[in-house]
Formats: sequence, C-alpha cells, structure tokens
Amino acid sequence: MSYKCVKSDIQNGESIKYAEPYIYCKNNEKIGRAVLTKKIAGKWKEYYLLNNVIIYPKYRGKGYCEKMLKCILKKYIGKNIYLEVDKLNIPAVKCYIKCGFTIKDETNKHLIMIK
Repeated sequence: MSYKCVKSDIQNGESIKYAEPYIYCKNNEKIGRAVLTKKIAGKWKEYYLLNNVIIYPKYRGKGYCEKMLKCILKKYIGKNIYLEVDKLNIPAVKCYIKCGFTIKDETNKHLIMIK
C-alpha cells in the first residue's frame, strides 16, 4: 500500500496566499486532510497554524492522524507551529502529543499547543 501526503489545491475558505492544505491518501483514496496557515500578524506572527485536521470517519481510530501529521510536519522542520484543540477531544490531544506538540496555554475550552 502506498501512503502519501500531498499539497492540495482545495482551499476550504483559506487564503490562497498563506494557506498550505494537504491531503493524506492511501492508494489515491483520501484518508484525511489538514491545513497549515502562515500567520503574518499578531501574537503568533511567524508561526504556522495547524487547523482543519480531519480524518474521514471510516479511517478513524486506526492511527492515520498521527501518520498524516508526521508526514506533513516533516516538511516544516525548524518552523514554529501551533494549534488549538478542544480539551475534551482526548484522542486528538494524544495524537498531537505523539507528534511532538506540547501544551503552551489553555482557555476554558481549548488547549493551545506548540511544536
């Protein structure tokens, strides 16, 4: 089986100039997607925001999110990356930790994690 993460031209409302969307595929069947968006202003200036991380329902619970993120993150070695995740989304939090993210801050509902 051939797994790959490829840049996508699907923008899902993201700014084309700063968003870098990826699709994770197995033998050309889409398993999931994620977007890294370069922040150009504000507190997280010069960071990439990892967002819209989705594994399609029939592939969930099989470790594909970790594989997808590790594949994508290889392209961003040395770059600053952050994300926000719902505190109650324990599977996602565990996945992000396995991918090298640490908790930087938290709000009532979310964890802010950095890599």
